Amino acid sequence: MADSTAHPPAAVDQRVQRLATRASIALAAAATLFLVYLVRHASTSCFPASHTISLSPFPRNSCDAASRRVLPPDRRLAKLRSSSRWRRRSSALASSVFPPLRGLRLLAGSSRVLCLAAGAGNAVDALHAVGVSEVTGIDLVEFPPLVRRADPHRLPFSGGAFDLIFSDDPAGFSGALFPSRVAAEAERAIRHGGAIAIAVDRQLDPATVVALFKRSRVLDTRDVTLDGSQVRFLILQRGLNMKMLFGGRYHVLLLLLASAPVTYWYPVFQQRTPFKHHRIPARRAQSYKSQTQPLPWLLLPQSDPGRGASIYRSLCTRTNQ
Repeated sequence: MADSTAHPPAAVDQRVQRLATRASIALAAAATLFLVYLVRHASTSCFPASHTISLSPFPRNSCDAASRRVLPPDRRLAKLRSSSRWRRRSSALASSVFPPLRGLRLLAGSSRVLCLAAGAGNAVDALHAVGVSEVTGIDLVEFPPLVRRADPHRLPFSGGAFDLIFSDDPAGFSGALFPSRVAAEAERAIRHGGAIAIAVDRQLDPATVVALFKRSRVLDTRDVTLDGSQVRFLILQRGLNMKMLFGGRYHVLLLLLASAPVTYWYPVFQQRTPFKHHRIPARRAQSYKSQTQPLPWLLLPQSDPGRGASIYRSLCTRTNQ
């Protein structure tokens, strides 16, 4: 009974083969219909007749993204200026950050300002709005017309080219790959007596940031709210003093510099001498000048010329002997 009801193996294989053939034909027909649909609708999705900007937040397909028109830099800047976030940040900079710099006489209309990590150029535009004409904005990504592409670790500017270096983005300094290199480049690009105003996170210790600037001193520290976020502005001024250059031994250099003019008051180091009654032969005088050392004469006080004269007479007596 079981042998009579079971299908032979050859019949099962034929049914499976017919089923696979029908499925292949159905899939090929569906793919052909989909391809015909794409070809017929390519002219309306990839190449629209009217050059309009799609109002959808995301493109529906790849052709929709290709049909979008790129805005010119001027129109893009005008669109950014009309946004509420741009206006709030510009207002906060003009009311909370720029007045302290003007009060310290570090910012004026004729100042040359470099904006680091300028982003879209909000700080550059705010500086232009308050009357600063010569402002340069740089970032790792170019954003014309306000921001050009440059690396803050290697600024493409000569030394002392700017009066003020400004950064309103805390990530521009704390998020740098080598913050010490950024600080050194900022001090190189700023002129002597110029200022560096940078924004840092409030959680960051200001002493850690200040320690990276080897040739600058802190003038002011302020907590400012920019676009709803609390940041801390550090205002530093570049300057050189003896303590910065020589550490705790700068008084030795000051002593040597103060005693240097003494050498010009003693006749030993001059062509003419007031002691005309002491004559030294030319050969002995030449050998005497080559053997004398100027360092002991720096230790003689300037107000005691008699001691210098007595030493000079004793040396002349030894030479004549």
